[in-house]
Amino acid sequence: MTQFEQNVSNLLANLEAERQAFESERLMEIRSTTLETFRREQEAICDEGIAALQKKRDEAISQKEEELKAALKAECERKFGAARSNLEMVKRIFAGTTN
Repeated sequence: MTQFEQNVSNLLANLEAERQAFESERLMEIRSTTLETFRREQEAICDEGIAALQKKRDEAISQKEEELKAALKAECERKFGAARSNLEMVKRIFAGTTN
């Protein structure tokens, strides 16, 4: 085998190692640039979605609170209104008697 042929054989043998090194280097570069940009964009989209869901949750809680407050107010009006009516009736009954 001539020196040239030996050199070609060595180049062929080293080609796979060089390919792997190149691929690894490029992958690291892609991860630190393109993929990092994509990750940030996806995080921003997720943050927007989370904010929208939190707003929707807060609105639902506020609406439920208003409904519960209205129900409580109606219950109090009903119960205390009945008590007021009964007390006024008792007052009228006893207003005519003096001891």
